[in-house]
Amino acid sequence: MGRPKISEITFWQRVDRRAPDECWEWRGCRTKGNYGRASWYGHNGKRMRGAHRVAFLITHGVDPGPLQVCHKCDNPPCCNPNHLFLGTQEENHADKARKGRSPKGSRNWMSNISERHVLEIRQLRKDGLTNQQIARRFACSPSTISHICTGRTWKHVK
Repeated sequence: MGRPKISEITFWQRVDRRAPDECWEWRGCRTKGNYGRASWYGHNGKRMRGAHRVAFLITHGVDPGPLQVCHKCDNPPCCNPNHLFLGTQEENHADKARKGRSPKGSRNWMSNISERHVLEIRQLRKDGLTNQQIARRFACSPSTISHICTGRTWKHVK
């Protein structure tokens, strides 16, 4: 006798299902990013998965595998299958950027440079310093300096 399976009925009982065009929010535990977390049995046994991924799997009968389950509604706890679509990480990031949800500048947790530094870097470049000289000052790569000065990155800083 195998392990008991968490049923679709049990899963959907944890979702606040509403009208077909509204968000159906997960009522169980959530991540720090507000994504729902659900226990689900797959071919590798029970494991925690994103509730929106489980909703997609149940509805479409397809495990998303390495693809991301993206939200049209941009509401992380939403499990409404009408709001979910598959995409690569690049497509998901492009969708987020298109909708203006990408954190810019120093609000991006990966950033080591502030908006004030960007203005200083651009001025140093105008003053004749090389990308390498500036990069040493700011402990970053010359290509980072180049991208800042050409406007490839930090476009929002004028």
